[in-house]
Amino acid sequence: MYEDAPEELVHDISALKTWQGSLGYTILGPKENIIKFSPSDLRKYMQENYTLNRLVISVAGNFDDKELLQY
Repeated sequence: MYEDAPEELVHDISALKTWQGSLGYTILGPKENIIKFSPSDLRKYMQENYTLNRLVISVAGNFDDKELLQY
């Protein structure tokens, strides 16, 4: 489906040719790597890496700080 969006594909090809190295790689990685991941691999990764000690919450705009900190 990704390759059906020409603007995305052209951007990635251009970056790969321009940077010719790790800066040109897509954020998804090659198809061969992506199809190796199973749903359980993804869940395990998230459980191990998306933890409270790595969480940052950012709030902007008009808010009541006392009310926000209650949660």
